[in-house]
Order: sequence, then C-alpha cells, then structure tokens
Amino acid sequence: SSSGESSEEDDSSSDSDNSSDGMPSYTTMVTNTKGGNMLTLRTFTNTLDDFDEKQSLTARRRWWEKFLNMTIQAGWTEQMKIYEFKTKMSPAARNWMGQVSDSEKYYTMKQYKDETALAFLYRLNLAAERADVKFRKSERRREQHIKRFIKNLTDMSLRKK
Repeated sequence: SSSGESSEEDDSSSDSDNSSDGMPSYTTMVTNTKGGNMLTLRTFTNTLDDFDEKQSLTARRRWWEKFLNMTIQAGWTEQMKIYEFKTKMSPAARNWMGQVSDSEKYYTMKQYKDETALAFLYRLNLAAERADVKFRKSERRREQHIKRFIKNLTDMSLRKK
C-alpha cells in the first residue's frame, strides 16, 4: 500500500507540472546509475529582456551574446532557439521576417550545426520547390542546386570531392 501512496504523490506532483501543456519543458529529470534522481533546470527566457531594435549597436550585440549564452546553457535544439527568439522580437521584426521571399530563403539557406546532411538536403529541396526552382527538370539547375547543397554543408569531410 505504501507503493500506492508514493505513486499518488508522484501523480499529484506531475499534475502541477502539466499546467504548461504544449509548451517546451524547462526541466529534465535523469536517474543516475545509483538510483538517485537529478533535476536539471533550464534557463528561463524571462530573465532576458525583449530585443529592442532601437538600442545602440553595442547594446544589441550584448543582447545577442546573452541570448546565445542562454541557448548554450539550456542546451536548446534549433527549433527551440527559433521559438524563443521569435518571442523576444517585436511584432514589427516578426512581420519583417515573415516577408522574406521564398527565393531569398532558398539562396541564403545554411545547414544547422545539429542537422544531418540528409535533413539539410530535404530542407533545401523543400525550399527550392517553394521558391519555384525547377531543379528536378533542368540539368543545369540540378547541378547548381547540388553545388549550393555542398557549399553550405557544415561537415567539411562531406564537401570534398
């Protein structure tokens, strides 16, 4: 019966944690080899002010460095970084980012640090299709597309011929 009580206690504590359903988790529970639990707290973004594009260049750089430091300490994925970055931007900046053309997104696309070459290729192919780059039908465009893919790979060993 005592094991039932401990599971009820676990359930009640987990209910309070579910208040942020659909939001990214800021804590990680890990059980170590000796059976003990360790709780890793993630850095909260509310400790960083919203980005103010009207500040001096020095202040904006300092804000960016703080944001990058937070992402590293928190161990965020690229998707999480983008999500949190968007929440710190002004509505005007978010609207501007949404206005970048599909072709500009394609021609400036780079591989993420934690992205595999195959995942980057799929993302680049999708961006090409959205930008109406007909790389599947034209041999010249396909060659340019492959060169763009190779040029933007972060893994140098894959870039060698």
